[in-house]
Amino acid sequence: MAAGDTKVYRTFLDKAADGTAPVDFNTGAVMLMLLKSSYTPDYTTGDYAGSFTANQVTAGTAHPDYGVTLSTAPSMTVSGSFAIFKAGTISIAQDAGGFATARYGLLYKRAVSGTMAESPVVGLVDLGSDRNNTAGPLLIYWASNKVIKWQY
Repeated sequence: MAAGDTKVYRTFLDKAADGTAPVDFNTGAVMLMLLKSSYTPDYTTGDYAGSFTANQVTAGTAHPDYGVTLSTAPSMTVSGSFAIFKAGTISIAQDAGGFATARYGLLYKRAVSGTMAESPVVGLVDLGSDRNNTAGPLLIYWASNKVIKWQY
């Protein structure tokens, strides 16, 4: 996976395909939890965000536990044979006591109950190298605001 790429988890695709746990991107919160560089991606396991919390960066003033909400009204649209999930730029403010080892961003849909054990995992974005917010804000841009685009 190259820097900036978002790769979808197999568990998300399986549940979407068989209808057991479809995710409604047009309502509720879609979150981005920053994971440490020590995390090793495995796209075949991990149904829910709760199984990733041990790998998240240390929470701080600008980055709360369990991540930040994707901004600018995330939405799912269909164009031709493509499904496209869009969201705006993420900005995590500078925090002198913040994190220095964020390598991945885990996308997940926050459960109505608020529990991480019920919040389905969607995908993982590779930040390319360890990133921090100690010397300035961390900004994550999506190409043309497209977080994920896949063909069906």
